[in-house]
Amino acid sequence: EPGDPDIGSYSVRFFASDGSLADSEVVAIIVRDSASCCVGTAGNVNGDPADVMDIADLTALIDHLFINFTAIACPEEANVNGDPAGIVDIADLTALIDALFINFTTPAPCL
Repeated sequence: EPGDPDIGSYSVRFFASDGSLADSEVVAIIVRDSASCCVGTAGNVNGDPADVMDIADLTALIDHLFINFTAIACPEEANVNGDPAGIVDIADLTALIDALFINFTTPAPCL
């Protein structure tokens, strides 16, 4: 929308496969605060487009915390326990396991 502070005009450079450079003006790029990536409640750690929380999210969180330390595209979704500081740690893993398999506790709302 016109006047939206998240919209701006940017100059972008594209390199063709032959290495040549072409300039292009992009009319608008929408840049949102990272908090907007979390929808409803936390738990969609792997960024499933359907916003489904399942074992794939558990696998993604374990990988992030202990194996390859892969960055999470939306850290707010990984803040399953609702830590006000937004820290993603083993407490979130515990909360996700609880939500999926034990008490089925609803994850914290997105912060």
